[in-house]
Amino acid sequence: MLSRRGAILGLASSIAAPILGPARSAAQSPAPTVIRLATSPDDGVISVLYAQRMGYFRDAGIEVEVQKLNSGSAVASAVAGGAVDIGRSSILPLINGHAHGLQFVLVAGSTNHVPGDPDSSMLVTSDSPIHGARDLNGKTVAVAGLFDLNWLSTKVWIDANGGDSTSVSLIEIPNSAMLDALLAHRVDGATLSEPFISLDLRTGKARRLADVTGALGAHIHEAAWFTTTGYAQEHRDDVLRFRAIVARAAAYTNTHHAETVGLLAAFTGLEPAAIAGAHRSSIALLLDPANIQPLIDAAAKYKVIAAPFPAREMMFN
Repeated sequence: MLSRRGAILGLASSIAAPILGPARSAAQSPAPTVIRLATSPDDGVISVLYAQRMGYFRDAGIEVEVQKLNSGSAVASAVAGGAVDIGRSSILPLINGHAHGLQFVLVAGSTNHVPGDPDSSMLVTSDSPIHGARDLNGKTVAVAGLFDLNWLSTKVWIDANGGDSTSVSLIEIPNSAMLDALLAHRVDGATLSEPFISLDLRTGKARRLADVTGALGAHIHEAAWFTTTGYAQEHRDDVLRFRAIVARAAAYTNTHHAETVGLLAAFTGLEPAAIAGAHRSSIALLLDPANIQPLIDAAAKYKVIAAPFPAREMMFN
């Protein structure tokens, strides 16, 4: 089980909202509220980038400053220390943080698992003899981070499909290095995320073994925007406006991926061709506690946290 300090440092690599009013003239409008954001550079930020480009925040009297950080731990530290107001992280580390007393609340949706359209999967080499969970017993599987969502979902999928996760060695390897590790037979399987899944499958040297996140549930919130309880209480109206804008933008970007390739490429530094050819994430319009509770329960079962708790405790209401 992770310590309180580990809960902060280990933070990895939401429903009805007010209607937005029209923009007022500069002479009538007060100075906009500045909201400082932090996120890792991946597809989960696209709804905020699109809303910023389209002026949704400006029209609501908000100015967002989006800071790109390299890891979830950096985002968490920035939010906890007050360097930024709202950050984006995967859900599991936030669950761990909540269980250890960290005052974080979820305020808006980000990446969401969709049945039949996963953005994380376990891959094996194309000629691997592994075709099911039982075949992984006694083997080694790579994940990007220990105690993250892919780590947990890998364990859940193995046990739910006849394997024994206690016999499987899970080791930490960056997504970008997993295909090489598979081909060199340093690992037998690798659970990784997009766009690396698409890039690795395109080589013809790997194949998809399973949508491991689906073992947790059909619809699972994988990541979310979050802040501290103190900020949420002091800036309730701003947080509600932020949530409404993110949902409005996501409703469009979820079905218009081609239009946001350049926007995402500029922010992430990835080549537009790589983004255009990769699977794109689905962004949750609303945060539903029912799509978080399976993560909490599994985290308790696999000793990430001491005991389960109601998902609603993490929600900004």
